[in-house]
Amino acid sequence: MNKKEKIEKCLFQEIPRIYILWDLLHYYLTTSYDRRNKYSGPFPYLRPGLDSNQIKAFQDFHVEAVKIIQEYLDEKIEYIPRMAEVLSSKFSVEKKMKGLHLQMGPAMGAAILSTKGGLSVENSARVFSVDREDVAKEEENLSTLQPVSNKAKRFMEMMKK
Repeated sequence: MNKKEKIEKCLFQEIPRIYILWDLLHYYLTTSYDRRNKYSGPFPYLRPGLDSNQIKAFQDFHVEAVKIIQEYLDEKIEYIPRMAEVLSSKFSVEKKMKGLHLQMGPAMGAAILSTKGGLSVENSARVFSVDREDVAKEEENLSTLQPVSNKAKRFMEMMKK
């Protein structure tokens, strides 16, 4: 009886939660702040950015439930460890790119998912339906956004003031 209750809890509670969180994560990773701010999209009452308390809602998926979804429901949902950290890094990249007039598309979200979420480039490209080469290119762009030397870090801090 205990095993049956655990299975029911996994199926009836975790799977709907995974679908909702996956859609939200996918939405935030594939759209830019400006796009979310100007257009309502599929989630009209969502704010364009999330605060730290709202990001806490993005708890890791139950691994067994993700396996069930992949195997029996044939969905492109992957297990992502530290999902809240992935989303936080996306918002951090958006802040850094704000004045640079760079395009941020689904390949950028896939690159962030690959670097911060621990997915391979191939899997993140498949999840977001983008080319692997585009994801690799965006990963390279992400690495150039980070100041490399201490001198560059100080310069970036001075520019913020």
